[in-house]
Amino acid sequence: MQYASDAFQRFMATSEQGARYQFFLAMVLAYCRPFTENYGVGSLLCDYPSFPDFADADMNIRHKRLLDLRNKFLGHSSIEGTKVHLL
Repeated sequence: MQYASDAFQRFMATSEQGARYQFFLAMVLAYCRPFTENYGVGSLLCDYPSFPDFADADMNIRHKRLLDLRNKFLGHSSIEGTKVHLL
């Protein structure tokens, strides 16, 4: 979580688009890492199966959105993670 927090602080501190994308990517991937399935160490969900269980429902929604960003857009290519806007 510290890496995610550090990336967020750097994201907020710069206006350079390339750096902002890299910091945003680092923040999402670092935040989501403990909640994804992996081999060897195990997911955080093994110890905390009901996570997220924040008292604030909006926090649970934000958590889900970050996981969706990672799984459907930033970490993997997926048609599910894209939207088309016609102008």
